[in-house]
Amino acid sequence: LARHTHPKGLTYSAAPPTPLLRSLTTKVYIGTLRTMAAFMAGAVSATATTMGMRSMCGPHRSASLSSSRKVLFAFAQRDASLRTPRRRAMVTTSASTGESTDTTAETTSTTSLAKKIVVVGGGNSAGYFARAVVAAGRGADLCIVAGENVLPYERPALSKAFLHKESPARLPGFHTSVGGGGERQTQEWYDANGVEVMLSTRVTAADLANKTLTTDTGAHITYDKLVVATGCSALKLPAAMGGALPGVHYVRDNADALALYDAMGSAKKAVVIGGGYIGLECAASLATWGLNPNVVLMEPHTMARLWTPEIAAKYEAVYESKGTVFHRATKVVKIVEKDGKACGVEIEGGVVLEADIVVVGVGAGVPTAPFDILDTTPEKFPGGIKVDATFAASGSGVEPQSVYAIGDIAAFPLSSDGDKLVRMEHVAHARASATHAAAAVMDSANAAAYQYLPFFYSRVFEHGGSERKVSWVFYGLQGGNEVVVVGDFA
Repeated sequence: LARHTHPKGLTYSAAPPTPLLRSLTTKVYIGTLRTMAAFMAGAVSATATTMGMRSMCGPHRSASLSSSRKVLFAFAQRDASLRTPRRRAMVTTSASTGESTDTTAETTSTTSLAKKIVVVGGGNSAGYFARAVVAAGRGADLCIVAGENVLPYERPALSKAFLHKESPARLPGFHTSVGGGGERQTQEWYDANGVEVMLSTRVTAADLANKTLTTDTGAHITYDKLVVATGCSALKLPAAMGGALPGVHYVRDNADALALYDAMGSAKKAVVIGGGYIGLECAASLATWGLNPNVVLMEPHTMARLWTPEIAAKYEAVYESKGTVFHRATKVVKIVEKDGKACGVEIEGGVVLEADIVVVGVGAGVPTAPFDILDTTPEKFPGGIKVDATFAASGSGVEPQSVYAIGDIAAFPLSSDGDKLVRMEHVAHARASATHAAAAVMDSANAAAYQYLPFFYSRVFEHGGSERKVSWVFYGLQGGNEVVVVGDFA
């Protein structure tokens, strides 16, 4: 191992390249020099090995960019340590199927509930928000209203380990906050900590001026503080194109992933539409199942918003070595139907790619209903609910600091980029924004400005027996004309 010390105090170790390791990228870019400088200013001493890294800085969290287990560099970010959380819920979950059985009496369907803090949404952010509230000893003040029939969980697992052919991940194994190093927040956890959780329940109306919510069960919920954590929705192809046919799959929640996994068991041929996170993660699983997926993408290369063409080429080569076929810069004409279900995908030029399973990963939408009275940002630029640096939202007739938005749905000022409003669709932000907002919600004196370095990470081909586990980690935003190269592709 060669040991190096960066002028900023960063210490890291890296193994010299070997022929086995050279086939994957050793190139990293951070979009703007300003973002890079902001990151370096927060770097602290860390050490890394070829199998991962261990922080040398107590409560700080370390991170690395690795390729086939080869750590290219490692940084550690300051991260406030959290105390251990607790719990309350109304559902039991099958470890074998991931399905849940509602054990809650219908007492809330026609009644009213008053809570000091109400979170709408049951994803990553909701779970980590609960963790922070419980750590402060205020679990009994909290109610979570979740549309799914399962407790908050680590959503990234759905397109990764959940789809492994052997020993797939299933709930309750990946409930929050195990992904962030915390306790698994099972039903017993919520119960023990007095947190009220309303599963399979959706908020249909919101009177934010009078701090009252109405659910699809007919319940009325009043609050002192409201936190919107509803996340994004998977964009779907139009029904006229075949986007709603049986055999077409979108991956957004636990039920979606279960349906896809079941379909993979009997599938013979697969097509993936989209070359982003969901597309590549699902394509990796399909490839390991021996389905040799065709991946259709409109862009000239995969992960076009994050990777350079050179980086993309290295990762695409790994996929191709496992039977994946890419159709780049190609548009989908329609999904072909036979006997009432999908049997293929027609791409421009009249070519039909046969498939009995089609996975669509073409991006996410940011629905804000029924909270449309809140100030929002222009759709796609960046979309979502506009918040300040403490995640407080605003709107006509809305009491200041009474409504907050966290996670994917929040458009917040990014301090490292001149307070430009951005949305971050990544689990790191979901966790961090929840923890940060919780402090402000519980005590306005703790309403500090959010400091966040954009972080993009994934890992694929981690199934049992894999010869090469692949991951990528990027910091900062893609932008400007600067490309910083670390290492080479030789």
